[in-house]
Amino acid sequence: MVKERVFAILLLCASAALFVWAYHEHRSVFQVQQFNRETQKMEWGPSADNSGGILIAGIIVGVIALAFLYLAHQRRQIESRKGDFEYLRDRLRLHGVEDSDIDEFKTALETDPEPTQQGMIGERVDVWLKEMLHKSVSGVWQIPVSEADSLLTTTIAEYYGWT
Repeated sequence: MVKERVFAILLLCASAALFVWAYHEHRSVFQVQQFNRETQKMEWGPSADNSGGILIAGIIVGVIALAFLYLAHQRRQIESRKGDFEYLRDRLRLHGVEDSDIDEFKTALETDPEPTQQGMIGERVDVWLKEMLHKSVSGVWQIPVSEADSLLTTTIAEYYGWT
């Protein structure tokens, strides 16, 4: 995690340096053009303003750094929720899952062996998941099936720490 932060900070520093470079590039071209107008002489100096391209490069590097920080934050959040049943309980309650169903789910998680592969859930968790989707289809659980499927699969993935 420290390496991710250091890398992101370096990218942000590079972005800031590109912004400063773009500013100085634009300013020096502007000063040469101003001097040439006043003296009516052709002087040597930067003739093209490259500051726009440098500015765009700075923006791109900055956006990449922010995206990198966001992804690292998301990964840390997922890792911190791994095995956190209370977070899972609160999330399911928020979406109208009854406490008896949540207790069944906890029993299923505790009974099933820890998955050895990502996406492979235990038999009891699978049965519980199907029961909850059936409740959604039948209207017992007042939530659309697509939302129920998404909620349950992401909640299970977060509990197991899958990204």
